This record gives sequence, structure tokens and C-alpha cells, in this order.
Amino acid sequence: MNNAQQDLRSSLLENIQEKLTNDSNLTVYYIVPNHVKFDGEVDVLRRFAQRNGKNPATDIYAQSRLQVYSLTRLAWALMKDIPNFQPEVIQPSGLFIMVSDILRDYAQQLPIFARMQAKSGFVSALVSQLVELRASRITPEDLLQILNDGTDDESFLRQSLAYKLRDLAIVADALDKKLGDTYIMSQEVLPIFATHLAQTKLENVAFYFDSFNGFTSAELSVVNQLIIQYPVSIAFWGDATRLGQQQEGDVFYKPMMMAQQLMATARQANQAVHVEIPKMPREISETSHQLLSAWEALGEYRQFTPKDGSVDLMAFAAENTVVEIQEVARRIRQLLVQNKTLHLRDIIILSRDLKPYETHIPEVMSQFDLPYFLDTDQTMAKHPLVELLLTLLGPKKSRFQYQNVMTILKTSLLRPYQNGQMVPEDEFFDIVSYFDNYLFTNRPYEATWRNLEQPFELFKIDDQSGDDDVTIRPEDALINQRINVLRRFILEAFDALENQLAAAQTMRQAATRLVDWLQHYHVTDTIIVQRDDLLAQGELVRSRQGEEVWQMFSQTLDEIVAINGDAAFKLDQFREILVAGFSGAKFAGIPNNLDQLTISEAGIVQSNRYQYLFFIGGTRSNLPATARTIALINDSERLIVQPSLQAGDTPKYLQNTAQQQMAEENLLFYGALASATENVTLSYPILDSGGKIADMSPFFKRLVDTFNTNVLKIASVPETSSQLLKQYVGTARSTLTELVKILPKQHATAAFKALQNVVSQQEGERLARVLASPNYRNTTTVLKPEFVKALFGEHLNVSISQLESYYQNPLGYFLKYGLNLKERLTNELNVAQTGTLYHAVLESVMRTIIQENLTLRDLNVADLTTLVSQKMAEQLQLSQYNLLQETGKMRATRDYLQSVSMTLVKNLQRAAMVNQSKPEAVEKLFGFPDAQSLPPLKFTHGKGSVTVRGKIDRFDTQDTQHAYGTVIDYKSNGKTFDWGQAFDGLQMQLLTYWQAAQLGADQLGVEAIGGAFFAQIAPKKRLITDFKGDIDDLLAGKIIPDVFKYRGLFVSEDAYIDSLDVLKDSQGSDFYQLKKTKAGTLYASSDFVAADDFGLLLQRNIDNIQQAGENILSGKFPLEPTTGSLQFTPFTDVLRFDRGLGDNYRPESPKGKDNILKILKGED
Repeated sequence: MNNAQQDLRSSLLENIQEKLTNDSNLTVYYIVPNHVKFDGEVDVLRRFAQRNGKNPATDIYAQSRLQVYSLTRLAWALMKDIPNFQPEVIQPSGLFIMVSDILRDYAQQLPIFARMQAKSGFVSALVSQLVELRASRITPEDLLQILNDGTDDESFLRQSLAYKLRDLAIVADALDKKLGDTYIMSQEVLPIFATHLAQTKLENVAFYFDSFNGFTSAELSVVNQLIIQYPVSIAFWGDATRLGQQQEGDVFYKPMMMAQQLMATARQANQAVHVEIPKMPREISETSHQLLSAWEALGEYRQFTPKDGSVDLMAFAAENTVVEIQEVARRIRQLLVQNKTLHLRDIIILSRDLKPYETHIPEVMSQFDLPYFLDTDQTMAKHPLVELLLTLLGPKKSRFQYQNVMTILKTSLLRPYQNGQMVPEDEFFDIVSYFDNYLFTNRPYEATWRNLEQPFELFKIDDQSGDDDVTIRPEDALINQRINVLRRFILEAFDALENQLAAAQTMRQAATRLVDWLQHYHVTDTIIVQRDDLLAQGELVRSRQGEEVWQMFSQTLDEIVAINGDAAFKLDQFREILVAGFSGAKFAGIPNNLDQLTISEAGIVQSNRYQYLFFIGGTRSNLPATARTIALINDSERLIVQPSLQAGDTPKYLQNTAQQQMAEENLLFYGALASATENVTLSYPILDSGGKIADMSPFFKRLVDTFNTNVLKIASVPETSSQLLKQYVGTARSTLTELVKILPKQHATAAFKALQNVVSQQEGERLARVLASPNYRNTTTVLKPEFVKALFGEHLNVSISQLESYYQNPLGYFLKYGLNLKERLTNELNVAQTGTLYHAVLESVMRTIIQENLTLRDLNVADLTTLVSQKMAEQLQLSQYNLLQETGKMRATRDYLQSVSMTLVKNLQRAAMVNQSKPEAVEKLFGFPDAQSLPPLKFTHGKGSVTVRGKIDRFDTQDTQHAYGTVIDYKSNGKTFDWGQAFDGLQMQLLTYWQAAQLGADQLGVEAIGGAFFAQIAPKKRLITDFKGDIDDLLAGKIIPDVFKYRGLFVSEDAYIDSLDVLKDSQGSDFYQLKKTKAGTLYASSDFVAADDFGLLLQRNIDNIQQAGENILSGKFPLEPTTGSLQFTPFTDVLRFDRGLGDNYRPESPKGKDNILKILKGED
């Protein structure tokens, strides 16, 4: 026994060599912890070879009389030849099955557990507790004995513990009977081995234990039995001179207590006990020696006085976790440059908790060209095969939900076969990405999935659809086709699985049919393909994982069949068993025998062969770690139970409480410091992974304060050029990243130029792009003719809204209609969707009225309400509105939308009461190949021609003589005709629709178009301050609180004006922006335009259309958005508009009708 400054292993090997020399028949078993078994075996045999005059680097050395094992491997090695002892090791899934059956069969006798069985996670927690009891050899009788121990304690804790122990004893006894002699738990191997040792006698053996700080209850049962019968030597850290005087909180409290306990066992068995204090120093630096000595004192809050100038302890505080791991990588890279004999395998990075760093480690280590070995347990639960199985076996009703379908597809394990071959992964994920977009937007119900007559359409390809904003692309049809092929494949696979499971009567049949389905759909083949691909990429660890998961899956199915094969099949129970099987399963680790950096957690036993230690994440919340017991018998109850268990002739032990585990943190930290022989670097992030300010760990602070270590502050950006040279140089790639950060301020410094020259030799192309960035100007160039032709063709066929978007943002137009970039649609109700719904309802209502040759004036309120409700219900049946049925909140939104539609129709009816207008057409197309469509508007100017298409929401005949027609366009907001925007090409819709309707006037059955108006959908409430009527009538509901007016443009012809609303002098219309003066003329605020002025305005609109077409076909897409247009564009990150880089908004024309008319007439 001694501290980590002494080479305990060499002392053990010296003793072993002496014994082997003196006894030629002796066999020595050298036992090390399982986690360092590979390293331990290599190091022990290497050292033993040296002791026997061999050179491990050149000589082959073997030693059959010295065998290195972990305790578990030793158990299997020595028990493999026991006759009649070949029990099967039961997996957690098998235990889950047994315990579930017990809870069901003994429900009447289990008042506590039977009630808790339905609680999520309870059965798994109960299984874990039963495993702990059996591993500790605690029997049901032991539990009942605790209940029988006399006590006056009537506290709630004691009473609740009594109920729990009683149920636990019943379940444990029933489990013992089920397991019988057929099964054992993996945790029972060591206790069974201990029993076997007690019944047998090994000849000429000795046992040596190295690198243990203590033993679990199961390990202790074996060690005790070995001590009773055989020579045993154990190396412990500790102070032999204080043995028996140790106190809780001492650094070596745990190993010294364990040593005392084992010595007592030996004396009780009349075995000689010798405590040796090895004096064979390890070859470690003065820094490591001082650090270990310091922590032996500081860990126990004792003073320590270091030797002046003898310690080179490093410490830094990084801005955040990413900067911290980058700084560690940078220092490692610098160490390798400074020390040519240093290898990556000589360096270890430890953290008490690696989770905040795991996502950043791969990228940072790649950036610094540092191969690494992540020495942590990798659980199976997140492997794609596990996700595939558990998602497929979820409730049938949720199988077609978006998240579940995409989880299955993204595993890439369920793929179609075409022409006898599996679809390649890159091709598969290409169509899955489109499929993802469709499902994300539409969230189809299962009924929609099954309605194959209604194809899934991500892109609209029917040019007769009447959508005036659709862009037709030939490849879109192919994408839609591929989406539907994948849809059919998923339907077929899901139905086949459902049929298989529905036909299964027993658990055995379900297991068989599930495997048949997985093989039929080539899941097993895909696992092999993925394995081979990963091997080809050099991913040795990941390549094994698919087969390991399949093996675990097969074992779980075997146990289901063996234990409950004839039980009735229940899907939820079957799935729960699989969950139990995968929940605790871990991938088999591959020993790190390559030249790689080791990254691990401080709670895992480590070899002490490393030269350099980087201890990261040393914050107050992480070090010391906060432990929490989640076992069924909690910490408070363990303090009651433990004394009773230890009172018998054979003491028994449960696992330590959380408080006892936390008391071992200073020993754990000591072990971390002992892993390095040369130097230690301590670090922590100032901002933790959650963005909160973190303080330095008290463990770190004690060392830093004792050795007066300067804690460097590492920022994400170097503050000075000298700091750049000193602290931020790594690989060429990582250094280039730092150059980017300081480029604006320090590009002219000598340090920058020096690094620039070095980096240019390896990253010349990247460096050139970086250096050019300060001169970057966000300007566009004219697109080459061949690109224009490829993207837009030689002739433009566009909607007027598309041309308006060109004037709003030319470059945005190119991105949307040239490159066809689309913002990903969401399954949320947005303004566009509600607008579409309103339009559809209004169209349907008005179409019915037209078909019955009626007007809004002909319907009473009840009939109108029924009609609107009916049409709304029809629209809500469409898949895109499924979300309006999902929650109470969305159903309330649905009711509001219906209310708005009803209000609008009533407002339209009120407006219709003041004239003789009659709706003649709804959703009237122009420029589409539909037989009923009006002719297109065609313009030729400059480089090419432009055809404009569109859809008029509603067309009315305004008088009984059909002299005038009126164009109506529904808008969600209260839009008015803006002369300035019309002049600038930003509001061309009304004028274009007017022109299209005028061109097709004969087809529409009128002589001329008299006006075009916007109709606001959402009602506008009256402002009480503007109300001039009777307040009592308003409050009583006699006056409608909504304000509704058609706003737009109309010709100032008396006949048309009178057809809108017959007004007296000085009277204004309630439903049009129309008011007469005393003299009978129109107020200037009215929405009228004189005939001559209208001709000028219409010509300006034609010019705007032609100019936009010429610009587009000439490849002109400047970054000149209008003020405010960037607020709603989805392309902000692509446009990168920045006034600081010289970008400018498009100039605006003067506002107002009078100003624009002056310009049109050439008066300004």
C-alpha cells in the first residue's frame, strides 16, 4: 500500500518473479479491472519480459504461468469445465418478461407493486433492483428478516419501506423459482464463482490484484473466498502508517477501508497478513509528483507547501465549451511539434462529464487533424436499427404520422428494391428529402395515404390548375412520380407488417413473423451493405454496430420465445420487452491499440501510462459530480437496510448511496491526476453548454491557488496579433479559421502576414478567398444569355404577381422563379393558407349563386348562413386543413375563420343591396389553355415577348343592360389602389385584370369594364371616435359595427357611377370610396379616374410589364429591393443586403394621384 508516486505494479511483479523462480509449479493470476484489461495485460507482460532480460520491441515473449485476467474472465475461465454447470445468461429483456408475468400473477399479494406496474419505467426499475439483490446474494429471507427486526420506529419512511420490502420479497422469491437452475444473470457470475471456489481446491496458484480502489459486492464475494484459501496480494493506494485511523472524507478512505475489511477476513480465516509499503518510485515528472502530493493534503483540506518553481501546472478558462476543446486540440498539436518522440497515444483528455463536448469533438479533432478514441460506453438505444424496430412496432394508429414515417426512412434500413437491386443510399435520401417536405407540409392522415387516386404532389404541374403563381418545370413531374412510388412502397411495407402481426396468435409467432418481414424487405441485407460501406470508409467501430444490434435483437426474440413463446401476443407488451432489451445494451468496445488520442470520463478506470493529461469541464457543477440514486430502494432506505444486512455471519452489501459516491470524488480526481507522468492542464468554460456563467471547480481552485498558477483567459477571437502567434496557431486549417476572425482589424500586422505565408503553403485557395473578403461587394452581374434561356426560356409566361415581385426585389425574383428556390412549407396555419381558404369558400358560395341564376340580394340570412357553412365544411375536408381539427385551439381558429367568411358574405350582400350588380363568373382565368379561359395578354418589346396569365376572383355585370362590368379581387388586408406603386410596377394587378377583362369583354357579356376593386376579407371595425350615428343603436346591434368598402379604381362616367350607388348631391356611399359634392361632382378622395388619365395609367402599366420582361430576358437581376420588401422575403440570408457594403434600396416615385398624373402627362 502506498500512494500513486510509487510504482505498485513493479513491486507486485518483483514479488511475482521471486515466487515463480522459487516454485516451478506455481501459476499466478494477475487481476485488473475489466476496463483496462487490454492495456494491463500488454503492460504487465512487457514489464515482465524486461525483468527476464527480454526486449519487448524486438523479442517475442510468452509466459503461461503469469496470466492476466479481469475477474469476470477469470470466473468463466475457471468454471468452463465444471460438470453440469452450463446455465444460460438471461438478458434484461428476459427478466422483464418474467417480472411482468410475476406482477400479473401475484397482483393480489402485491398491494404496492401491482398498482405501480402501469407506471412508465417501473418494471425496468424493479428488474434493476432485483438484479442488484441477486448480485449481492441478498435473498427474500434476508428482506423478510429486516421486516422482523424489532424496532420502535413507526415513521412514515420505515412503514413505507416495510411495504416495499414485503412486495420485493414476494417478487424476488417468485423470480428465484422462475430462474431455477436454468438461468443466471450476468451480474451473478461472480457470486456463483465465489460459491464454486468454496467447493473446489486449486493447486499451486496465487492471485494478485492491481489498479483496484475497492470492490463491488459481487467482486468482494470472490476476493473474500480467494483470501480464505489462497495467497492473495492486493495493491491499494493509501497510507499504511495510518491504517485504521482513516476518516470519511480522506482521499484514500475507500481503499483503506477495503484493505481493513479484507485483512479482517484473512485473520478470521487464520491467514497470515502482511502490509508492505513499496518504495519503488514511478518515473514521473516533478510536476506530477508535486500535484499528487498536493492533492493528498488538499483533498482532505490540509495545508500543502509546494517546492518553489518545481511545478508547471497549466490552467485556462475558455469562453465556452467549443473554444475550450479547440484550445486543448491546439495545445496538443503544439506539443507534438515540440516533442518529436511524443505520440498521440501518450495523451489523454478527461472530463467528469463529456456530454457537453460530444457534439463538438468530431469537428474540432478533424480540424486539428487529431485521430482520437472516444473511450466511453456507447449505448444501442439510438442506433438506426433500434429506432426502426421500435417505431414500426408503435401503435398502429400513429404509424403514418410524419415523425414516425421520417424516423423509419432516415434509418435508410427500409429501402425499395428496383430491378433486383437495392436503391443506392444517396439516391434514396434524395427522394426522401422531397418526401420529407411533402409530409412536413401536408401531414396526411392514414386515409389520405390510402387514397391512391389522389396523388401526393409536392409540385403543382398542371398548367390548367388556374394557379397564376405556379412555375412549370419538367423535372417536377418526375419528382412527384418518385414521391408516389415511395408512398406505395411504404404503404405496402406497413400493410405487410400489419398483416403479419395481425395473424400472430402467440409471442413465438410474432417473433417469427417479424423476422420474416425484416428479411422480406431486405433490412438484414441493408445492414450488411452498411457494414461494408463503413469498412470501406475506415469506420471500424461503427461497422460492427449494426450486427451487434441485430445479435441483441435476436437474443431478445430467443428469450421471448423461450420464456413466453406460447403466451398470447400483445403488441404493446412485445414492444416493451424489446425496449427493455435495448435500454441497457452497450456496444462492445474495441481496445485502443492505435496511435490515437484518448478521450474519456474521469469516472472510468484509466491506465497510468499517459504522459499528458488535459482535464476539461472543471466547473463547480461538474466537479465534484452530483450523484443521485434512482434505484427502487432509495438512499434513505438504504441507510436503514444496510446495518441489518451486515449484521449476520456473512455480511452483505447493497451499492453505495449517492452521498457515499460523492464522498469518493476526491479519490477519483486523484486517480485522474495519477494517469499522467509529465504534465497536467486544467480547463473549464466560462459559459457552460447551456449559456450560463460557470465558476471554476473547487478541486481546480485548490490546486491553482496552492501553486499560484496563472489561469489564462482564452477568447474565441485573439485580441492582439502577438496573442495570435502565441496561443492560436494549430494546423493550417484551424489557423486559417483564426485568421478569418481577426482579418478586419489585424490584416496589416506582421503576425498576420507571417501566418498568412505559412498557411498559404497548405491552404492557398481557401486563404485567397479569405483575404478577398474585405473587398467583397454584394453586387450582381448580368446573367449570360445561355443561362437566361435555360432558366426562363425565350418567352416569358408569367402571372402579374410574379412581375410585381420582380419590381419589389429583382434578385429575389431570380432566386424564386429562376433557381426555383422555395421556403420549406410548414404544417401551420399561415396568412397564405387562410387567404386560400377564404377564396375557396367565397368562390364556392358565389358559384352556387351564379349556377342558380341568383344574386346575393335574393337570399335571406338563414339561407346564406347555411350555404357558407356548407361550403366551409367542404373545404375543411381537404388534407391541407387537417390541422384545424387537431386541437381545441385549432378548432376555435376554424370557427373564427368560418365567422370571418360569414361576415364577409353578409357584407357583400349589404353592398349588393345598393345597386343591381350580378355576379357572372368566379375564378375567371385568362391566359390558360382552358376552353373557358379568357385570352392572354401578350406584349412584345426588346429582347422577347411576355405573356401574362391570371385569375380574376370575381366578375360582376354592374347593370341590367350589361353595359359595364366590374372586376373584384379579394384581399385579406385592407388594400387600396396606390398610384405611386402602380407607377413603379409594384401594384399592377387591378390594371392588368381590368385590361384582361376588357380584352375578353365580349366573352364576359359586357360592353366595357367600368372599375376594378379590392374587397377586404377580414372585417374592419368602426372606430368609436369616428362613429357619428346613434350610440344606443350601435350598442343594441341595430347598426352593424363592421366597415366594408370596395376600394380600387373606377372610370368617372356618370352611368357607371350611378350603377355603383345612386347618390344625391353631398352624399357619400357606404360601400364605395365615392362621395359627391354639393355641386354633384366627385370629391378628389373618391377612387375615380378620368378616361384620358386612365389611358395614360394603363399605358404605364403596359410599359412596366414590357420593361420587366425585357430585364428578365436580358439577365438583369440587381440587388435593388424596395424599402420594406426584405421584411417578408425568405431569402434574407442569400441576398445578404447590407447598406454598409454599398447596397441601396430602389428609389421611390412621388406619392399621390396628382403627382403621378403630372409625371404621366409630362408636366413634371
